[in-house]
Amino acid sequence: MDAAAGIRHIVHASAARGRDTGVLDAALAVARRAIAEGHGRDDFSRLADTVRVA
Repeated sequence: MDAAAGIRHIVHASAARGRDTGVLDAALAVARRAIAEGHGRDDFSRLADTVRVA
């Protein structure tokens, strides 16, 4: 999932500039969870399904 790579880049750039990355870290965790669930080839919209409460 390219979304995880993009989020990782934004987290790194934000941290390098002294910004709080808490929300971005949470978004990255969701992307990693989607990948772990087998959705690594899906697009960014898959993240909405990943956070949906069952």
